[in-house]
Amino acid sequence: MSATDKNGVDVQSDLKVSADGNGVAWVSLGAYAGSEGSNAEVPYVARRGAEGSWSVRSLFPRLSGTFRPGFFSYLGGYAFSADLSAMTVVTGASIDADDLDLTVTPFGTFTQADMYWINGDGDATWVSRRTDGPTPNELVDARLAGVSSDGSSVFFTTSEALSNEITAGTGISHVYRWRNGTTELVGVDENGDPFANGSMLGTGSTSANPSTGNAGDLPDNEATSGDGERFVYAGDPGSGLARQLYLRRSDGTVTRISSSQRAGRVGDPSATEAAFVGSVSDLGIVYLRSADQLTDDAPVGGGDYAYDTATGVLSFSNIDDRLTQGDFGGGFIRASEDGHYVYFASVEALAPGAGGDLNVYVRTPSGIRYVSPASLDDDTLAIKRGVAVPSYSESVLSADGTRFVFVTRASAAGRDTQGRSQVYLYDANAAAGGVTCVSCDPNSSTSTGDARLKSNSDYNRATPHAISADGSRVAFATTEALVPEDNNGVQDVYEYVDGAARLISSGTSGARSSLVDMTADGRDLYFVTRSSLVPEDRDNGLADIYDARLGAPSPRVDPPAPCAGDDCQASPTPNSSPSTPGSETATGSGNVVPEPERSYTVSGISSAAAKKAAKSGRLALSVRVNGAGRVSAAAFARVKGLDARVASASKSAKRSSTVKLSLALSRAARQQLRRTGKLKLRITVSFSALPGATSKTVTLRATRAQSKARKTTPKGR
Repeated sequence: MSATDKNGVDVQSDLKVSADGNGVAWVSLGAYAGSEGSNAEVPYVARRGAEGSWSVRSLFPRLSGTFRPGFFSYLGGYAFSADLSAMTVVTGASIDADDLDLTVTPFGTFTQADMYWINGDGDATWVSRRTDGPTPNELVDARLAGVSSDGSSVFFTTSEALSNEITAGTGISHVYRWRNGTTELVGVDENGDPFANGSMLGTGSTSANPSTGNAGDLPDNEATSGDGERFVYAGDPGSGLARQLYLRRSDGTVTRISSSQRAGRVGDPSATEAAFVGSVSDLGIVYLRSADQLTDDAPVGGGDYAYDTATGVLSFSNIDDRLTQGDFGGGFIRASEDGHYVYFASVEALAPGAGGDLNVYVRTPSGIRYVSPASLDDDTLAIKRGVAVPSYSESVLSADGTRFVFVTRASAAGRDTQGRSQVYLYDANAAAGGVTCVSCDPNSSTSTGDARLKSNSDYNRATPHAISADGSRVAFATTEALVPEDNNGVQDVYEYVDGAARLISSGTSGARSSLVDMTADGRDLYFVTRSSLVPEDRDNGLADIYDARLGAPSPRVDPPAPCAGDDCQASPTPNSSPSTPGSETATGSGNVVPEPERSYTVSGISSAAAKKAAKSGRLALSVRVNGAGRVSAAAFARVKGLDARVASASKSAKRSSTVKLSLALSRAARQQLRRTGKLKLRITVSFSALPGATSKTVTLRATRAQSKARKTTPKGR
C-alpha cells in the first residue's frame, strides 16, 4: 500500500495511521508519487479507496529550489493531524520567501529551524513567525512542542522575539501557539505576563526532564485538547521560585493548577517544582507531580495529583514519593479516560503480592491492586528521571482501562524470561493474578527472544495502539518463534486473540517485520517489512507498509530473484495462512493495485497571459487530463537573492477535462517584479495519478505604470 514505485527509497520515520484505519502517513528520504524535485525527506499519505485499492500522494510542496544550499534539507520534526489532512514540519527550508534566517560560515550556509503547517494540497504556511509585524532575523531555532489532534493548532517554543512582550537575544524559550493564521505568545501567567525563565508545553516533549524544555521536536499531544483551545504548560518564574503548571482554558483565562489546596495554604504555589505527567478525557483530568503537600491527605514528600479541569479540584492520587531508587522516579504510567483506573510503578510494596525491586500497580475505585513485577532496567515504562512521558511508554489500555498491556524484562506470570523483554496483558476483571504473557511460547517455560510494542524506533517513536478498544486483541513484535510457521529466525509481527498468538507477518522471509499500529476495532493491523508479500511489491527489498485486515485473503509471497555472493539470503517460501481457529483470518490484504494509465498536458503560456499576470499578480494555467485525479501547480522565483516558492494552486478533476488553475503571486514576488521590472518563474505541474512533474518557464515584465511607480516611489516606503 506504500506505492509500487518508491524511486529506490524506503518507507521510514514515525508512521501514523488515521483513526478510521483508511489512511497511513510516513516520511521517506527521497521523492516519488508526484513529489519528484523535492529535496531530502518527504512526507506521504496513502488512502484506501472504495474498492479497497490504495492511492499514494506527497503532502510536501515541491521545494527543490527553496532549501538553503549545503545544510538542513531534512525535517527536524513533524506531526500529522488525526485524519492525516494536515501536518506540521520543522525544517531549515525557506518555504516562505520572507524566511531569511541563515548564517554563512567558512563551513557552509547554516539555517535555523522554522515551523510550517502544510494542508492536504501541499500548501505551506509559515507558523513560527510574527503575524503582527516583521519577523526578526535572530538566527534561533523553533522547536515543535505539540499539535492538536484536529491539526488546527500548532504549539512551539523559541527564544525568538515573536511578541512585543519578549526581549530579543535572551536565549530563553517561550511557548507560542499558531491557530487560524495567527501566532500568539501563550506561555504566560495569570496576568498575561511571560515567565522570566521561560515556559514549555507539558513535560517538555520527550526529554522527560523539566530543565530541558521542549527540546525533542516531538509533540506532547497529551498536553493539549483535541481542538487546541485548552492546553497545559509549565512556567518558570525565576528568582529561585519553583516552576509551576498552568492551564489555558477555551475562554483565554489562565489557571495555575499546581497551587496548594491544603488547609492554611490554599492558593499558594507549589513549594517544589511541579511537572505534568499525563492527561485523560480530552484534558478533562490532568495528572501532575510535586514533592509538596498540595492536599490535606497528601503525605510529606507529596507525589502524584489529579486536577479536574471542570471543577478545579486537586486530588491526591495515592501515588506518593516512596519511589526513588537511583535515577528512577516511578509514578504514573497510564490512566483510563474516566480516571477510574490509574496504573503506576513504585519500589514499595503497596498491595498484597508485591515484593520485587519494582512493582506495577493499578489504583481502582476500590483501592490499589498489585499488577506485576517490573525491572529497574526497563526502558519501556518511560518513567525514569522523575517525569513520566505516557505518550512514549510501551504500554496501552483498552477503552475502559480494565485491560493493560505493558512490556518488562522482569519475569512475570510464572515465566522465566531470562532478562528478555516480554509483552504482558493484565485484566482487572480477572481473578487474582490476572496477568498473561502474550508474547511467550506456550510450549516453553523460558524465553529465547525479545518482544516489544514499539519494535523499531525508525518507524514509531510513539507507542502503537497495540490493543483493540474492547481489549480482545493485542499486537506485538517478537524475535521468538511462537508458531511452527515462523521459521525465519528474525523479528515477526503477531496478534494475541482468544488466548493464542497468531502470526501476522511472513514468518518465512529473511526480512524482519515491525509493528506500526492497530485500529480501535482491531480490524486492521499495520506493519512494515522488506519482504514482498504481494506480487505488486517488486522494489528489490525496500521497506513497505502492509495492512493485515480481518477477512482479507492471504498474501502470496513470490520467490525471490536470483542472488549472488553476499546478497543471498534464505529463500522465502510461499506464505501459508497463519494458524487461526475457525474461519477468521487476520492476514495482509494485498490490495495494492498498479497505477492507472493516465496522462495530462499543460497548455503553453502566451505573451498575453504573461502580460496579464504581471499586471494582476495572478497567472492562469490550463491543464488537460484524461481521467480523475488532482492537478497541482507551484511557481518558483528568485526573490531577495534566494529561490523560493511564490505561488501554488491545486484542483481536482472527476473525469477527463481541462483544469484551470490560478496562481496568485506572493507579496514578496510582486514587490520583486516592481523593484527589478521582471520576474522569471519556473512552474511545475503534477497530476496525482502519475509520478513526476512537468516544468515550464515564463518571464513576467512590469508594465510601464508599474515601472514608473517603482522609479518615483520615495525611499523608505
